[in-house]
Amino acid sequence: MNFYLAGLLANTAYTAQQVVDTGSAFLSGPQIAFTTGDLPSDLYTDTIMVPSQNPSSDPILLGGPLGGNSVANDLSGNVVWYGPSDLTFLTHVESGGQFWGIIETLGAGPSQQILRKFDLTGMTLLETNAARVNEQLTALGKRQITGFHHEARTIADGNVAVLASEEQILTGVQGPGPVDVLGDMILVLDQNLNIVWTWDSFDNLDVTRMAVLGETCPTAGCPPFYLASTANDWTHGNSLQETADGNILYSSRNQDWLIKIAYNGGSGDGHVIWRLGIDGDFQINSSDPFPWFSHQHDGNFEIGDPSVLLVFDDGNTRVRAMQGGNSRG
Repeated sequence: MNFYLAGLLANTAYTAQQVVDTGSAFLSGPQIAFTTGDLPSDLYTDTIMVPSQNPSSDPILLGGPLGGNSVANDLSGNVVWYGPSDLTFLTHVESGGQFWGIIETLGAGPSQQILRKFDLTGMTLLETNAARVNEQLTALGKRQITGFHHEARTIADGNVAVLASEEQILTGVQGPGPVDVLGDMILVLDQNLNIVWTWDSFDNLDVTRMAVLGETCPTAGCPPFYLASTANDWTHGNSLQETADGNILYSSRNQDWLIKIAYNGGSGDGHVIWRLGIDGDFQINSSDPFPWFSHQHDGNFEIGDPSVLLVFDDGNTRVRAMQGGNSRG
């Protein structure tokens, strides 16, 4: 049998020993000494500016660039794992050392836009592509997608929620004449990656409310699109989370909103429950001259406390309005 040992440091001597539990005794094999190899020279690296002084229950940081190896470091900055190099996004770690990843191939067709689940060795466990999903969407009478982007994660019922991109040519809506507009579709797939639920931004958001800063594609972070050479990057979703009450929290970067959507454990009709952010459904009590987040990433309720909401405020709209500033949590 082959065993894969994860979480080891590079260029480090270790000893491994197999112990077999027979049910009545533990049988120990020989101690096998080995030394791990070198890291690739071009890996993403973290620099620890202030070392941790306190122990952590989850002492691993997972990071990396778009389109390169994702890298797991301990809190001293040592690499303990790195992922495949062909992924555009590594989205979420699942229990048991499994991961969801997305491959975007710009300039290629839907069959080359891939959703993949893989293990610590990089071996593919599940995979589908936008062309296969589009066959199902067509049979359901839904719009087609151009690819997957930013988010894929397992939710409470064992299904997987995925962000996908879609486009439509709209006339006289987001500019004079016909304009290619990019929106988002939320897909919920079962454990065989078949569609069980969808949500479409074109059906549920005000398409006349353009991207807050007028973003267009192509540029960094844009999904594949096919109907024109340029497109309005209308929603630019970047995260999903199932909330404690069984609905979906969706982050639309270019609308400056976190949006709660009626999923209701899979039986919801997809209506917008609320929009949190500038010009949304809430007022904010703050003396900050620009208190709202904008162009945010990773809006998520704290797992252990659904009254705490965390968001990384990129701050693009605030920085432009205030003529300066920084991103913030």
